[in-house]
Amino acid sequence: MVLSVLALLGVGFIVHSLTYQALFPQAWMAWYAPGGTVDPSGRSLHLWHLPRFGFFIALSAPVAGAWLLAYRRYLQGAQEPDTGYLAFLLQLGQRMMRVGAAVAGALGALWMATLPPEMAWFATSPWMGVGALAVLALLLPTLLRTQLDGGWRGYTAFGVATLALIALASAREALCYFTLTGAHGYDALDYRVQMDWYSTVLFFFTFAALGGAALGYFLTVAWQAGQHRGPQPYTPPAAVTRLGTWTIGLLVAWTLAYFGVGLWVWLR
Repeated sequence: MVLSVLALLGVGFIVHSLTYQALFPQAWMAWYAPGGTVDPSGRSLHLWHLPRFGFFIALSAPVAGAWLLAYRRYLQGAQEPDTGYLAFLLQLGQRMMRVGAAVAGALGALWMATLPPEMAWFATSPWMGVGALAVLALLLPTLLRTQLDGGWRGYTAFGVATLALIALASAREALCYFTLTGAHGYDALDYRVQMDWYSTVLFFFTFAALGGAALGYFLTVAWQAGQHRGPQPYTPPAAVTRLGTWTIGLLVAWTLAYFGVGLWVWLR
């Protein structure tokens, strides 16, 4: 487990470094051809920012805590008899959200205080306010306490964490986009677009139709099986069974279309 965590952190650091390097195009040539000699090996990481890396890694704690609170509410709906385990999940989930949000907030403040000149504008921008509110929102579920035991409110923690991550991801993308356009005059939206309708439709069909049907089936079966009580094993109702059948049919149709079009293009 320790080796897995270290490997995951190592991969995350590599992705962080490469993403951060993308914001400094003025240094690309020096990194690619130091001293005039081309080095295409890719063995070196040239730039990183530890507070930025730590901020995004620290967010995993409140998100995991929010998932534990939702998992606890799921078990309550399934009439879990082990009250000690439910109390443990509540305490651990709220602590992870509280401590994780505080650590992420501190690292985020350190990141803002150490921004390079090209990105200094972000520290006083509305986008930074969006990010700060998102981090503070992670603390809200820890104030509900016993209200997490009733109905849908037990799942609000995970919903809040999801929305907070979406807001933080949007703020991060705004930092990247406006840094490249403002400091370097590079605007990716200026590229000419050659529309490929087939690949675009296939992507959204895969994402919405196939992915939605498959995910909807898996979640429905998992939910109903977990809430089922009685001497007989859980049996999906007819509507859920039809959804599973449609999912298999969509998967077969997608596979035939994907490879069929590829074969047609190849043979032309």
